[in-house]
Parts: sequence; C-alpha cells; structure tokens
Amino acid sequence: MPDLIAQGVEAQQRWRRGLPLGQAVVLGRSGGVWGVPWDSHISRHHVRLEWTGERLEVTPLPDARNPVYLRGEEQTRFSLRAG
Repeated sequence: MPDLIAQGVEAQQRWRRGLPLGQAVVLGRSGGVWGVPWDSHISRHHVRLEWTGERLEVTPLPDARNPVYLRGEEQTRFSLRAG
C-alpha cells in the first residue's frame, strides 16, 4: 500500500497515511484524517483520491475554489503511478 505524505512548514504540520486500495478519500483543508488545515491553497474539499493498485486517480472536486496543477498545468483529472 503506498503512502500519501502531507507536509507544511512547521513540524506539527505533517502526516503520512496509507492509501486504501479501491476506496476513495477526500483531501482538503477541512478536518478529519485527510485534512491539511495549514495549507491555504487547498480548498476545504479539494480532490478525490483513489488508489487502484497501479495508479492514483486524482479528481478535483466541483466545489473546490482552487485549481489543481500537475507539472505547472491546471488539470481537471489525472492519474499517477507510484514513484
């Protein structure tokens, strides 16, 4: 199972979580296990993440106020391989 790491500037602004296989999670500034409240560039409910076993599917949520970028370009949906 791959891990997702979120890290801010300060030591207490970080976590590492295992991505569950085939189960979607929502990453955002709101509280909860997948929350990153320290990052003002992330919306409260920012993206939907799903690990398929081979790829991480990333889908920005429709109510997110901030865009998602990959390699400097705004994305509406994309997938990544581990590594």
